[in-house]
Amino acid sequence: MTYDKALLAHLESALSDAVNVTMEKNPSNPILFLANYLIRKEVAKKAVAGDNVPQRVLTTFRSFDASGDDMLTLRELESALRDLFPDPKAHALAAVPALFEEHAVEMLSEPGLTLQAFNQLYGAFLFKNFDKNGDGSLGPSEAAKALEFMGPVRLGIRAAMAKVRSFDVNGDKLVDPTEFYAMYSALMSQGDALASEAAILAGDNVPSRVAELFRKSDSNRDGLVTLDELKASVVEFFPTLPTYATAQLPTLFDEYSSSRLAEPRLTLQRFNQLYATFLFKHFDAGDSGSLSLPEAARALEFLGPARYSVPEAIAAACSYDINDDAKIDPYEFQLMYTALMAD
Repeated sequence: MTYDKALLAHLESALSDAVNVTMEKNPSNPILFLANYLIRKEVAKKAVAGDNVPQRVLTTFRSFDASGDDMLTLRELESALRDLFPDPKAHALAAVPALFEEHAVEMLSEPGLTLQAFNQLYGAFLFKNFDKNGDGSLGPSEAAKALEFMGPVRLGIRAAMAKVRSFDVNGDKLVDPTEFYAMYSALMSQGDALASEAAILAGDNVPSRVAELFRKSDSNRDGLVTLDELKASVVEFFPTLPTYATAQLPTLFDEYSSSRLAEPRLTLQRFNQLYATFLFKHFDAGDSGSLSLPEAARALEFLGPARYSVPEAIAAACSYDINDDAKIDPYEFQLMYTALMAD
């Protein structure tokens, strides 16, 4: 009989790791702990092979899995939540043991959460934490704060409140647990797709096309753009710009210019944020506050590096229509912008 040396080496390493963890965590009863550790690893391996979990949730899960067995105990969970939420709501913390019992897998020594179970529990905990008065639903401002926490781009409270309405399925101006989980799933997953691109709006990275436009707009080469420089560049680069979009430039400039400077001016990062908002207004031909799918397709053609046929562009634009209302709102456009403008 012959043996695969690489496989034997892998098994030897895995067993050694398990024994080391066993002796460190429970030297008084190593056999029971070792059996539990190996079973938990097998259960977790099967669970991880199942549903997709947002990257932020996966990172959180792994960082608090102190035993390294791909399962979270109640103690590890409570430690994780205290670290993530320094000032959690009392009723949300009080619900953690019950949530854990509901989602945990029974093991030899103590229950544990698989990655998928943690994802479900995390969504339920977020709902309770943003439900300030514990009445079982989120009001508009509570839901907007939750959206700001979960979403891959920052909108400001007013825009977030407007976006929340797309998840209010029954139109009662409240977000119930079912509606919240739909919002959680959509936003956390969208955050995965845009994890690197979201840094653009945070000011960490700016697309090269935007950086080049900024340099051309900065006529005096001081590394900042004034309102006059902005207007001049817009006229040059968008000669057929709708009047209502041009008229909103001063308002947009006031919103995005840095207040830390002696006089209002745009840094490169603020210019990038303004440019995204400006493009939305440019393609919103009817000034309706949202883009029709043909308008969104034209925006996608402008933003994207590839050329599409009209049906292809509309189909691609539909992938950003999170709430399936056949329109692209400002939030959804931000997602499109960050994805397509990324270098």
